Amino acid sequence: FRIKRQAELSFLVASIGASTILDTIVSNKSNNTPFAPAPNSFHVHVYTLGSARITNIQIIIVVVAVIVAVAMDVWVRRSRQGRAVRSVAYDGVTSSLMGVNVNLVAAGTMFVAGLLAGLAGVLLAVNIGGEDVTTGQDYMLTAFAILIVDGVGSIRGAVASAYLIAAAETAVVAWGPANWRDGVAFALILLILLVRPQGLFARKRFQRA
Repeated sequence: FRIKRQAELSFLVASIGASTILDTIVSNKSNNTPFAPAPNSFHVHVYTLGSARITNIQIIIVVVAVIVAVAMDVWVRRSRQGRAVRSVAYDGVTSSLMGVNVNLVAAGTMFVAGLLAGLAGVLLAVNIGGEDVTTGQDYMLTAFAILIVDGVGSIRGAVASAYLIAAAETAVVAWGPANWRDGVAFALILLILLVRPQGLFARKRFQRA
């Protein structure tokens, strides 16, 4: 178990290092020029509901996020490929002995993750009007907070954690000092680590002897 945890930590550190290298290469090649969608590619409309303001792209983001989350949850729970992903996540060695191609499952999982990241990047670019290489770094803290609050292993829990943190940050911006927004993520991380280290939505794992 300890060796598995060390391997996961090593892959996490390696992925962060690889992303930093790619960011540096793209930044140097593009001279830090921000990427922005074509002016006529999407028309943003603002809707006012009382004191609240929301745009059509924000509505699209929420709807797309719910659709993708439901589709991923159904795929992971019901499909043969999804069950293979879950089995590899639980025990890769045993899965390979049962006939699961661990390397293919890992590559497919990374491919799907890349597609979802690309979709998120396009929606974000339309929402904020443009982005550069460092734009995603502002969301890394929130992403780690979601993982810790969720406890990893539940798509439904990840969605619930994301909306919980978003609601907390929005409340701070609306009714408190806006510059304390990032502190909400840190506060939730510390609170969850102290009260429920395994995460709010983590499930008990059983192992047969």
